[in-house]
Amino acid sequence: MSVPQSSPTHSHIPPCIRTRLGLGRGAWLTFTLLFASLAPLALSAVSFAQSITGAVSGTIEDSGGASIPNAQVTITNVDTRQSLTTQSNASGNYIFPSLPPGRYEVTCVSPSFTTQHQTNVVVDVNGNAHVSFALKAGSVDQSVTITAETAEINATDSQLGQTIDQKKIQDLPVNGRSAYGLALLSPGVTNYSGTAPTGSYNGVLFSVNGRRNNDNSFYLDGAYNTSFFRNSGNLIPNPDALQEFRVLTSNFDAEFGRLPGAVVNVITRSGTNAYHGVFYDYLRNDKLNSQQMFVNGVTPLKQNQFGANLGGPILHNKDFFFLSYEGIRIASPVVVTSSSIVLPTPAQAGGDFSTLAASRYPKQANGTVYSCNGVQGVICPNLLDPVAQNILKLIPKADAVTGASPQQVTSGNSTANQGFARFDTQLTGSHRLSLSTFFHRGFSLTPTAGGNTILSYSGTNQSNGVTNLILNDAWIVSPSKLNNLNLSFSLNHSVIGNIFNKYYLSELGSSINEGALLQTQPFVSITGYFTAGSGSSSNDDKTQQAMAIFDNFLWTHGNHQLKMGGSFVWKKYQDTGVFAGSTVSTFTGAVTGNAFADFLLGNAATFRQNTGTYFRMHGTEPALYAQDSWRMTHRLTLNAGVRWEIYSPMTANHTFGTFVPNAHSSRFPTAPVGLLFSDDPGIPNGILRTQWHNVAPRLGFAYDAFRSGQTVLRGGFGLFYEGLQTGLNQNLQQQPYALDLTVSKTPNLVNPYGSTADPFPYIVSSTNPVFQSGASIASIPANGNSSTPYVEEYNLNVEQQLPGRFQTQIAYVGSSSRKQYVVRDANAPIYSPGASTTTAGINNRRPYQPNPTQYVFAGIYELPPIGNGNYNALQVTLNRRFQNNFSVLINYTWQKGIDIASADVASISGSQLVDDNNLLRDRGISNINVPQIFVASASYSLPAIHHFGLIGRNILGGWQTNALIQLRSGAPINVLSGVDSNLNGNNNDRPNQVGNPNLPSGRSRDEKIAQYFNTAAFTAVPAGTPYGTVARNSLVGPGYSNVDFSAFKNIALWHEHSLQIRGEFFNLFNSANLGNPNSTRTNAQFGKITSAGSPRIIQIAARYSF
Repeated sequence: MSVPQSSPTHSHIPPCIRTRLGLGRGAWLTFTLLFASLAPLALSAVSFAQSITGAVSGTIEDSGGASIPNAQVTITNVDTRQSLTTQSNASGNYIFPSLPPGRYEVTCVSPSFTTQHQTNVVVDVNGNAHVSFALKAGSVDQSVTITAETAEINATDSQLGQTIDQKKIQDLPVNGRSAYGLALLSPGVTNYSGTAPTGSYNGVLFSVNGRRNNDNSFYLDGAYNTSFFRNSGNLIPNPDALQEFRVLTSNFDAEFGRLPGAVVNVITRSGTNAYHGVFYDYLRNDKLNSQQMFVNGVTPLKQNQFGANLGGPILHNKDFFFLSYEGIRIASPVVVTSSSIVLPTPAQAGGDFSTLAASRYPKQANGTVYSCNGVQGVICPNLLDPVAQNILKLIPKADAVTGASPQQVTSGNSTANQGFARFDTQLTGSHRLSLSTFFHRGFSLTPTAGGNTILSYSGTNQSNGVTNLILNDAWIVSPSKLNNLNLSFSLNHSVIGNIFNKYYLSELGSSINEGALLQTQPFVSITGYFTAGSGSSSNDDKTQQAMAIFDNFLWTHGNHQLKMGGSFVWKKYQDTGVFAGSTVSTFTGAVTGNAFADFLLGNAATFRQNTGTYFRMHGTEPALYAQDSWRMTHRLTLNAGVRWEIYSPMTANHTFGTFVPNAHSSRFPTAPVGLLFSDDPGIPNGILRTQWHNVAPRLGFAYDAFRSGQTVLRGGFGLFYEGLQTGLNQNLQQQPYALDLTVSKTPNLVNPYGSTADPFPYIVSSTNPVFQSGASIASIPANGNSSTPYVEEYNLNVEQQLPGRFQTQIAYVGSSSRKQYVVRDANAPIYSPGASTTTAGINNRRPYQPNPTQYVFAGIYELPPIGNGNYNALQVTLNRRFQNNFSVLINYTWQKGIDIASADVASISGSQLVDDNNLLRDRGISNINVPQIFVASASYSLPAIHHFGLIGRNILGGWQTNALIQLRSGAPINVLSGVDSNLNGNNNDRPNQVGNPNLPSGRSRDEKIAQYFNTAAFTAVPAGTPYGTVARNSLVGPGYSNVDFSAFKNIALWHEHSLQIRGEFFNLFNSANLGNPNSTRTNAQFGKITSAGSPRIIQIAARYSF
């Protein structure tokens, strides 16, 4: 087949990339022309898919090692009996490039040689099983059958990853029955954040090899399954409906991209030639559970998780179906313990702090302690804010004598249902078709939404829905050419409402107007005391839709396995909600030195109000790629690829804004100097220009050291780009389409805007726009030099086959991240000793105030690509598939990550930096750095016992045990001063360090809880000094240890019918995994630990299978 030629339309490859790889202009030009010539071929094959298949390849030789060309090789799926046939090429090599995961048999026939059969060939998704034959001279009528499993050493590609097979998915104890949790079995994975059984718009997040939590890509049966709002994982079917999934962690092929983290590819089950099904029910009850540390009594719980699967043939060897349903019902009260919050006593609610230590008495602006009728530490009743007093009527009080806060309990019931259906057919001799659909509907009560700790004040009810449709077509174009086409549609819908009747701030005595159409209780956060309200988690209605087309065209040509294709994803996002429309007030002690006294006086450190959320955005993600796996010799395979990603930003009907110093808007001439908008000259609809030059090369090798398939050396390098998550774009919609206003140190809550006119309700108008002074601005730099963040990944590893079917791998894994997004305040106030930290005092010191008499700029929060970091790790793996009643998988990671800002950016609404003008002050240990991680899983099935007849078979035999063990170092601790020493209003400053913060080892658990680190090692920053000496993330928190265990009893009934009784024990040894201590120096709990992980939870289940 000839390859059409064309001239590249976008052949610019940044010189920085050429320089990094040490390749000259001529080499890069050749590489670019190769890509450009392959792209039309990909498009001509309908080329746009992510692999949902694996491959089987090998070499046919005679007993003397000479290649045998034109040998006939046939592969047969054991479950469906569907077969494919190919021939070895002139070098004796053959390949079956696109096979559904499962077990296969391979037969090799060649004239003048005996026939050989290889059974127990396992194909994994994105894997390549190596099956070679050494044929002996003889008749084809003579046959030899090899029953041992094929070697599992990867000798053909340089990708790093971990396959989680069906048996692990179904047998290992996974809390919550989400197979995503088994991603922790992959080396380098940490910081896992799952989703509730009822679903969550935030999805599944975790860190891989030091990357941010939202840097991963998720696929279901090869289809786009990423929640693009946060770049998180959408829900997937229950474990009994899954075949396997693979987590690619480093240097994956050019087929994959868009984000630099892991690629998680989940494959569902299909029907087979036999009818199989299961009915199951998993039960939890608080009577079986242990008490969680820091919680009074065992948390009440009644949980029932039940379901059924059925799969089988419609027409044998041709059409198959698979159906699955699962439901969950949870009745569990939500508890806020007395030790987790501090509530005021009746006296303190009335302004009397005289029983506290004198150092905690509230002080007036001149430093004088408040007093009333001669009693120090008391605020007179006439000074108390009426709105604060009305809010306190909704807040429970601490005991007047002991000061203890009451424990709060309320309902937290949840319900969810999910269904999955799949149909597979051999449509024609050359087309294999798969159609599937998945839906999930969940409902939950969340009294603590948004951090609310006052259960009688606020809370939400939430419904979450996920729907997707997937169509896969595998088309055998010819014996050497194959095309995989994948079409998909996904829908996420989340609605949040109030549990209680709403109390608007205006109904509580304030004179302000409401900011948004939807309303909820005002949000109040009092440092060191409590948080009341749901904040940004309150009333909201979100919808995101994605339609995607993927395709891979595979062409085996000589010793080259070429793969080319691309993807196109269309995205749409809508959001209508309260956000901060009903006000967000924070009280930190910045005015009186006592946060609760600040609240009583109505002196909020920050007071935020906006017009809520109303977003309608859409965008696309196109990409093309080409990949070649070149078997240069029998021992060396070279993998080379290139990916072209066109970053096209989300748009919102020309309603985005940005900031360019000294620029004037022609679209809105009355706008303040510096504010520009979509369609202003040089400003695109999506603010960022479309990035055409994101060319990502991939290069790797696999070397069979001794040509035995037992020892393989592999390595690779790749460039990976990082797109912007959709959730950030919503911050770009601002005046005159929306208003987000924050003021500092309010005079009171009755009229928090003081002498300034109330800006709400804000009238949205594009013809007669109003620009409110003092509002913050969210901005993505719109200059022509903006570029897409990228990561350089590299690894070198050796994989060894060991006796007893064990494999081990030792790998060095590293990465360098460049131009990472960091939120900074481009209008950060200039430090001036003794300067005022009121709203006016802060704004007066900001550098961008072109016309302060008419318009005052507050923070200009921008998202420039200015961050960098690096990651280095040693990763060791030991693996043995389940065979002869035993399996084991062990991973150990020793790692270190350094960066400037590592938290996944959820919004452009506040700086991530302590010093916006000096990034190096924040360069330190990554937030997600966990120095050492050990994860192990094992399963053992007791062999059948026949010596004792019925007793041996049914009582002593049929047992299986499984364990999942996790040990890891502690997470970083970032020590804060609690004082705004650089006078910028952010309160994220760090103190000075004057001693050793580490206390002696060997202390008891109670001693660590009372004081985890030496708090005396930190002191306040002296007046006139803006920054402390403590480095970011300078301490390490408590470690983590957990053992999950399960035991099964399998009871054979008749024929292939069986009953299984399960007992699953999560946190078997009831380990008290302590949380990080409080790290704010001015907090009364500084250095103390007040939280711990989950206690032991026991789950029992019954499963009937046939």
